[in-house]
Amino acid sequence: MGDAWLYIVDAMDREVWNGVLRRGERWTPPSGATGLRLMTSNAGALRILVDGKEIESLGKSGDVVRDISLNPDRLKKREKLAMR
Repeated sequence: MGDAWLYIVDAMDREVWNGVLRRGERWTPPSGATGLRLMTSNAGALRILVDGKEIESLGKSGDVVRDISLNPDRLKKREKLAMR
C-alpha cells in the first residue's frame, strides 16, 4: 500500500482537500458535500469504503487516476462493473 497524495474538488471545482494521506490515515467527506471528484498519485494505496464495504481498487500501486466521482452510487456501480 503506502502513502497517496489526494486532491478532491466539489461540483464547482472548489478544492475540498489537498494533501498526503499516510498509510493508515482516513479521510471522510464533509457532511453534505456533493459532486466530489478525486485525483490521486497512488490509486493502489487507497481503500475506499461505501456503506462500510470496501470497493474494488481504483488502480495499481503508483497509478495516477483523475476525475473519479466519489458519489456513493457511482462507486457502487463501478464495483459491479469490476466484478464482471
